[in-house]
This record gives sequence, structure tokens and C-alpha cells, in this order.
Amino acid sequence: MKKKVRRLLASLVYRIKIGKTMNTTVHVRVHRMPLTILPTVFNPSFFKSCNVFLKYLESLDLRDKNVLDAGTGSGVLGIAVSQMGARVTAIDINPAAVACAQQNAQANGVNINALQSDWFSALSDNKYDVILCNGPFIKGPPHPPFDITYYTGDHHELISPFIDGFADHLAPDGFALFMLSSDADISWFIEQFISNNLKVQIAARKKYFFEEFMIIRVSRG
Repeated sequence: MKKKVRRLLASLVYRIKIGKTMNTTVHVRVHRMPLTILPTVFNPSFFKSCNVFLKYLESLDLRDKNVLDAGTGSGVLGIAVSQMGARVTAIDINPAAVACAQQNAQANGVNINALQSDWFSALSDNKYDVILCNGPFIKGPPHPPFDITYYTGDHHELISPFIDGFADHLAPDGFALFMLSSDADISWFIEQFISNNLKVQIAARKKYFFEEFMIIRVSRG
């Protein structure tokens, strides 16, 4: 019950915040990066998960790695790892997010290959050393355009194609990093990974008040 109440309050706060910016372009700074957020694009400054992910990525050596930023949104994760020397492909189903990620990459002095793609539809059989995914991870029906970055559907049907298909795009020694929240159905995610014969580890975790964020590292067993 407490989790449901917390989710409801978080959703309400989020809607109030985006209600002020949903039809306009805003400028924010996340983890030392200036970002322009176009209308309909998720604003990473609203939640702690992005900073947790970025801090963890700083601990990795991603030089010359081929990295896929899945569901890139503003491009913030892809930009960060590109600044670390990675070769980045960023995908998003939202064409505004693709334009936003490309614009932010240029503003931060890096190049990323940003593509409109419904998960892997635009990638052919490309393989990546690292795949990044910061949501969606909350079970529930989304209300487009913003909620598709947050909710996975009543039966996780919006994230299932990604869970079932990402391993086909991993290089032999590659791994994926998923951001999850204690508000997510964590056991469902782990069961899906295991059922696909994948190895699951908790790479990092950070607690804020009533919510804990976890980065799950997934690789071939």
C-alpha cells in the first residue's frame, strides 16, 4: 500500500512539473551538461535516476566501446559516454527525442548516431559492447507522449520486446545496464533475464528517502 501511495504522489508531482513545460523548450543542466529539452521529450532533471546512472558510468572504462543508448530521450547518457571515448548509437521511438539528442550532443562537443527506432527496428543485426537503458520500468498504462518513458504497460508489453531482444545485439563479451527503481516490479525483470539464460548482477544502488535505484548488469551466462 505504501508503495502504491508513493507511486501516485511521484506521478502527481511529475505531472505538475511537466505541465509547466510540455509545450515549450526548456534548458537544464544535468551532471555538468547543458541540455535543451524539446516538447514531448523526457526531462532527466526531474528524477534522481539519471544522476545515479551517470555517476556509475564514470566508474567504467568505455573508451573505444560501441555503446547503444536505448530510449535516449534528451541524449544525456549517450553524450556522457561519448565524452568518455565511446562510439555511441542512440535510439528513441520519439522523433523529437532523436532531434533533441543530436542537438544536445553537438552542444556538448560530441558526435552520436541518433536514430528513430522502435527498440531495435532500425538497427539490423548491429552488435554493441554495452547497451544502456534508463526506463521505462514502472508497471502501468502510459498516457502518451510523456508516460512512455516511465510506464511499461499493464502487462509490461511495452518493455517486453526490448527485454526479449537486446541480447541479440550484444557483442560476445558485451553487457547491458538497466536502471530500475524499488517502485518497479524488480522480480519480473529478473525473471525475464533469467528465462533468457542471462546472468544478472546488481552493479550499483542508491537510496533516496523512500525510493531506491538499482543498476542491473545483464550479460550472457
